[in-house]
Amino acid sequence: TLSNLDPSIQNHPLVKAALAKVDEVKDFYENMPIFPDITPRNLKGDSLKLAELQNKKMIIVAMWSSKGKNSKMDLPVLLKKESELNNLGVAVVYLTDDNDYDRWQKANESIGMGPNSYLLNVTDRDFIHDSYNVSSTPRYIWVNPKSRTIVELSGADPTLGNFMQRVKDQL
Repeated sequence: TLSNLDPSIQNHPLVKAALAKVDEVKDFYENMPIFPDITPRNLKGDSLKLAELQNKKMIIVAMWSSKGKNSKMDLPVLLKKESELNNLGVAVVYLTDDNDYDRWQKANESIGMGPNSYLLNVTDRDFIHDSYNVSSTPRYIWVNPKSRTIVELSGADPTLGNFMQRVKDQL
């Protein structure tokens, strides 16, 4: 590690900057807030109730965007794996930060999302973006449903061959 370098090298500005960045990243992960008790709504107008998922072993929060081509390609793959995930005790919740309701509604229908797809309100969207550094979609945040702690900030991509094994390993 950088702290094990010769003391004369540790005083170099680039090493000091690297150590500061390591401390910043470590602080980010160690002080990450729990997943909030958010109140997004699905197409039926129902709110997400995280408390109803406490009996699950894990929640995969799939952050997506109706304008992102990667989301439109990945989510159908994840949807096909939902029954197997449910058998493992894993719930999937789809959250979007879209600000265009009509586009979100059309994307939901074209992908076949169902009732577990929710539109984030501005407060919840900002908290998730700022707290978990969600800058691109899709993003898969794995959450412990009992404590709502983050298990994986960037969980495995469901389109990869090792996805189900990675989920099983985490359980």
